[in-house]
Amino acid sequence: MAPLLNSAVIDPECNFVAQPDYPLPLHDRGVQYGQGLFETIRVVKGNAPLFQWHLHRAIQGLERLGLPADEAVIRGWFAEIVATLTGVDGGVKVMLTAGSGGAGYRNPEQFQLRCRYTVLPLPQEIETQRRNGVALWCCEYRLPSNPPLAGIKHLNRLDQLMARSCWQDDNYAEGLVLSQTGDVIEATAANLFVYSAGEWLTPILDLCGVSGVMRDFLLAELLPSLGFTVRETRLTAEQLEESEEIFICNALRGVIPVVGLSSGKQWPIGEQTSRVYEALAQALPGYSMESRRSD
Repeated sequence: MAPLLNSAVIDPECNFVAQPDYPLPLHDRGVQYGQGLFETIRVVKGNAPLFQWHLHRAIQGLERLGLPADEAVIRGWFAEIVATLTGVDGGVKVMLTAGSGGAGYRNPEQFQLRCRYTVLPLPQEIETQRRNGVALWCCEYRLPSNPPLAGIKHLNRLDQLMARSCWQDDNYAEGLVLSQTGDVIEATAANLFVYSAGEWLTPILDLCGVSGVMRDFLLAELLPSLGFTVRETRLTAEQLEESEEIFICNALRGVIPVVGLSSGKQWPIGEQTSRVYEALAQALPGYSMESRRSD
């Protein structure tokens, strides 16, 4: 990773610099209030397999937050960032903040977005998780209902921090998070699909949760292309435990089978999950167990 520029020429106030870990001013509204959003993008040597999906979600999120959503500008920033990562097989976290100005919680008359990013390594355990699956901790913390923000990957991640603090046992790689009404919503850092009665189901995210780009890709393209019926629905904990197969997914890790819960429930890595994993590995670079070794 390139070192930061000489401190004499660093300008934290600038909108965008194609350099990782460039500083933000402390008065930035993203720093002060979490006003903004972020994308965690899988990068394979200067290529972002889900680039368009990330761009689409970012634009939608900015619009819902009432922030400037100039697609040409955001596309340019994202493309310039990815182009600098020709030697990276990992991820990049791109943050879009509301910039500075305003008076406390009162918004400025005109927003000036800022964009910053940091490069992320792939989790060391990713291949083991893809091969052997993971167990989920049943989190005591439940997500509050907030329809205006539901689905958006905004900068305020306190709910996820609270959920992740529910366990310290390394035997559980992720947590299962429910809503206040007891519906299954997601994992702490991934979305969730269950296979039941011949179809794939994923929780509807109209009240809380984050709509991940891998989830969107699987829903709209990959699962239908394999001939599966797939739908969003309300999903209870009982329905989840009665399902035949489960996997979690996100843009960095791809598809990861779920083999158990802290409640004691267990599943095998099923045939249908394996079909989805293999199809994803063929459809997009960076999502197979062999991808890191063959690059």
